[in-house]
Amino acid sequence: MKDKHSTAFWMFALLGLSCLLVSMDRRIFWVFASSIRHDLGLKQQQVQMASEAIQFGLGAASLGAGYLVRVVNRKGLAIAGLLIASLATVWTAYAQDFQGMFATRLVVGAGSALNLLAILTMGIHYFPRQRSNVIATVFFFMGAGALIAVNLGPIIGGATDWHEPLIAFGLAGLPMAIAIFAFAKPWLTEATAPQRLDIYPAQQPPASSIVSRRVMLLLAMTVLLSLCISSFRDNYLYHIREESGFTWQFGQLAVSAYAFGNLFAFYGASVFRRYGARRVLITSFALTGTLSLLIFTIKWEYAFAHVMFSILLGVFLGGIATVSLLSAMIDSVVAAQRAPVMGLFFASLITPNFFSNSLCQVAEAAMGYAAAGLLLMSGSVFLAAVLATRLPALHRTPLRI
Repeated sequence: MKDKHSTAFWMFALLGLSCLLVSMDRRIFWVFASSIRHDLGLKQQQVQMASEAIQFGLGAASLGAGYLVRVVNRKGLAIAGLLIASLATVWTAYAQDFQGMFATRLVVGAGSALNLLAILTMGIHYFPRQRSNVIATVFFFMGAGALIAVNLGPIIGGATDWHEPLIAFGLAGLPMAIAIFAFAKPWLTEATAPQRLDIYPAQQPPASSIVSRRVMLLLAMTVLLSLCISSFRDNYLYHIREESGFTWQFGQLAVSAYAFGNLFAFYGASVFRRYGARRVLITSFALTGTLSLLIFTIKWEYAFAHVMFSILLGVFLGGIATVSLLSAMIDSVVAAQRAPVMGLFFASLITPNFFSNSLCQVAEAAMGYAAAGLLLMSGSVFLAAVLATRLPALHRTPLRI
């Protein structure tokens, strides 16, 4: 039994590596956005729309993927998603105009949704008592993929143009797909989980529908979290470039630092298990709001401070709040609804980015980068903290068998 558990661990690590590759495929376009715009003669707005298309594709496909994973072979779906995202990344290198570029990034997002939802479903079904650790593992690999793409992409691009890195990153998915096909066994990928493994002594039992009150409350907090992240990328990063005088390269470093903060996902899973969703979410949202007030109101002279702020935001938002929100949503429903509720989570986390970016730009035009970021970042997470107070205060107590 111990040997089987160890084998399952390594198989799931292999599946996690595919999430890493897909995350690299998602992020690499942003690294070369300026070069792509120049070579193809695109407008800044067109490049931004192409960059955001992947978010729309991922968010829009997530809900459908959550239901699809219940009726389709999960291993096949994970491989299909990986291949779709990888080949679409290669296709991006051959796009000649805005329409082609937009379509390729949309397809990358859809492939990412299939891969992500299939792997998460495999993990929480085979490791039902370690659901938060499964979520942390996937987010860890996604953060690592973003970190690699943001830092390795420019190094590769320094020796060649943007076409070769996109092709190289995309083709890397082919051997990974073969490895998953060969080594991921059905007893892990197609495992079923019992309806309940936890006891909630004085708490409402898991709901049989994804539109329950608690799920909707967590959904609202997820949308607010998405708005805060969008404001960080659109208002804060432009603020430090345009108003603080930092370079575009430093902006990339700040994004990289935020992705580094996501690597603390296992810490987020740990505090979630120890303190419960209510306390963790109130604390992480409140700390994010306070940090947002600081970064827009206090003038810092050193770049190091901005890097540290980005890391802390990554820890609070990506490493703790995101993991806790998804874990809480999964715990709020019965086993049959866990895949659909995960799809709903990513739809509510990712899809608003496609629209909130425009909101961030409108606010920036009316108030400036600093005021817009201060209002949107701090306001959204402080409101989310208020909503988190409506969650049950009881801790989960595992059933010992």
